[in-house]
Formats: sequence, structure tokens, C-alpha cells
Amino acid sequence: MKRLILRTIIYFAILWIFSVIFAGISGRVEYLLLGGLVLAVVNKLLRPVLNALALPINIISLGIASVFVNMLTIYITDRIVNQLTIDGFWLYLLT
Repeated sequence: MKRLILRTIIYFAILWIFSVIFAGISGRVEYLLLGGLVLAVVNKLLRPVLNALALPINIISLGIASVFVNMLTIYITDRIVNQLTIDGFWLYLLT
């Protein structure tokens, strides 16, 4: 439980910093915190499954598929938290 709270705070801080730096990431502070929580849960539950599914492609591409797994987890978080908006491919890549 402590690790989930810590990861939520870290992901919230990252989302908040990126929302200040980049105009394409927007949301109120409550939704950024909710996005941090959802991102922590998605990374805990779905990321191992996605990494296992992407393992053959990851081996062939020498790790490039991991970037797309990261982008997919952020995309899933964006779709779950409707009030958090991340616009565009490059922001998914940077986040």
C-alpha cells in the first residue's frame, strides 16, 4: 500500500511538471492526482502482461517495443481519466 501511494505521488508530480512544461497536457490538480493513481495501478497490473506480450518484438527490435508499451500505458490512463487530456503522439512518447 505504501508503494502504491508513493508511486501515485511520483506519477502525479511527473504529470504536473509535464502539464506545466507542455501545453498539450492539461487537467486540474485533482485529475492529475487521479491520473497518477490510475497510472500506478495500470503499471502494476497491466504492464507485466503487456511486457510479456511484447517480449518477442522487444527481442527482435532490441528494446524499442518497450517505448510503445510505455506509450500504451499512458494512453490507457488518458482514456480512463476523461478530464486528463494528453494530445498527440509526441506527448505520449515524452511522458
